Order: sequence, then C-alpha cells, then structure tokens
Amino acid sequence: GAVNQNEHGEDIYNQCFYLALARSYLGTDSDSLKDTALHFKRAIETAVLQAHPEWGGSRVGEDVQAFSDFLFYVLGSHALLSELSVAVFDSTSGGVELYIGRHYPSGADRGEEQRSNLLTLRYLPGHYEALVGQRRPRLDELQETLEKH
Repeated sequence: GAVNQNEHGEDIYNQCFYLALARSYLGTDSDSLKDTALHFKRAIETAVLQAHPEWGGSRVGEDVQAFSDFLFYVLGSHALLSELSVAVFDSTSGGVELYIGRHYPSGADRGEEQRSNLLTLRYLPGHYEALVGQRRPRLDELQETLEKH
C-alpha cells in the first residue's frame, strides 16, 4: 500500500485513501501532500472512533486501510471537511458514491468554490487514487452527467 509518515517520522502503510484525498484536494503533487494526507487521516479517524471506539486497532489504526465510508462520520462535523464533497468512482461495481458535506457551498454565485470543493477519487480493489483533471466539475454538473449515463 501507499506509504506516508506520521508525526514522529515513522512510516505508516496503507495510506492510499488519505493520499488520494489530499491529492484531489490540492489538485497537484505539492510539498504539502503528505502533511495534508496525515491531517485528513487524523481528522477522519478521530470522527470514526468517536462513533465506533471498538474499531480502534482493527478497522481504524496507523497501518489499517481506510474506506470511503469513513467520510460519513466527518463531513457533517469537521470545520474544513464539512465544506467538501467527495465522489468515489468504484471500478469494481461501476457505481459512484457521493459524500456531500453539510456545508458544501450552495448557490449559483459560488460555482468556482463548488468546483474547488468537489474531490474525486477512483477505487480499485484494495486501492484509491485521485482523479484530477484540468477543470473540476461542480457537484450538480457531475450529478447531471451521472444521471445521463
């Protein structure tokens, strides 16, 4: 799995979900990619463990692979993450999961903010990767396109 480092400089494995989120969020491979991924990991896993403390060490942990379902626990509460929406394209089922943050920008006058706050990932069996293009769609544009196909 993809490797990142924790706050102590130790390697942590199976981090593709958080690295993909960070890559989609930043839009590029920047120097802050791994730090952003670690920030996302800590915020998301804190929210998951608040709801399910019994998952600590088995479903949530330093080297445990995360799943997109974890977004459910954080997109309604975390200040930054609640402004995002995440589309996960599942290469196995052909489906798309949409996770919409409670404070995702709305209104016609906030189109560019909507574009920058929509993250897109692809899930392959056992792996996540960022989908980053020249220009991001707005959530409503993505939903309209998905409904047509």
